[in-house]
Amino acid sequence: MQQANLQQRRLWWEEENKWINIRVTTRALKTIQKKGLGKYAKSLGVDLNKL
Repeated sequence: MQQANLQQRRLWWEEENKWINIRVTTRALKTIQKKGLGKYAKSLGVDLNKL
């Protein structure tokens, strides 16, 4: 069984103009680059203000 490739990253949240520290998979990083952090978090139902 394979393990998820988790990365600890500091990502810039454009809508709020601040940095977010988050653990994400490499696949999620690719999606975030494509859609943007705010849209991706909203599609997952994650509240970035709590991070």
